[in-house]
Amino acid sequence: MKHLLIEHSTVFRDRLFAVNEFQTGNPDINIAITKISTRYPINEGTWAVNDKSTMVVIVAEGHGKIVVEDNETPIRKFSMIEIPAGEKYIWKSDGGPFMPLVLIIASHPAWIPEQHRTIG
Repeated sequence: MKHLLIEHSTVFRDRLFAVNEFQTGNPDINIAITKISTRYPINEGTWAVNDKSTMVVIVAEGHGKIVVEDNETPIRKFSMIEIPAGEKYIWKSDGGPFMPLVLIIASHPAWIPEQHRTIG
């Protein structure tokens, strides 16, 4: 067993989007907790893509939609979604800043910024 401390996390936040990334030290997996108040990526007409990491996501709080490769699906608390590496996606929150979409994301292999891009 390995107990990981919060010091091993990376935090990014602005008014509409926040993420805590937890590095496990294992190149095969890492975890993030993300809060989305409106949309991610934030700019309309853009998509996110992870070139190497597949994500398995559980909705911890809130409701909204996930759009993967032009297929929009409603999501709510306890929904589970898999987004394979290379597929473009958009998260949309229906709750706004007072009820953001909270996602727990496991990435395999471990997510790194260099393999993530925004297109559109």
